[in-house]
Amino acid sequence: MENDEIYDVQDLPPETRRTEDGRQDKPRSLKNIARESAAIAEKSAILDALAKTGWNVTQAARFLGVSRATLQTKMKKYDLRGSKK
Repeated sequence: MENDEIYDVQDLPPETRRTEDGRQDKPRSLKNIARESAAIAEKSAILDALAKTGWNVTQAARFLGVSRATLQTKMKKYDLRGSKK
């Protein structure tokens, strides 16, 4: 570092930065990115199946190739139960 240079927060390594609300700005791992992407795709597929079946959970489960119980669990996970979003 030179004495006359000015450094900004963005010049710091990601593991030492903090966001505006004080949380540490952590780099995202590929594993977490993959999980988030899979969750988005799964929720989208569920919404699509429900829309195509008029929100009939049994038919949507068949359409997706999962049990009705599995679909209901995933609908709960994504807060889709009884919402017809």
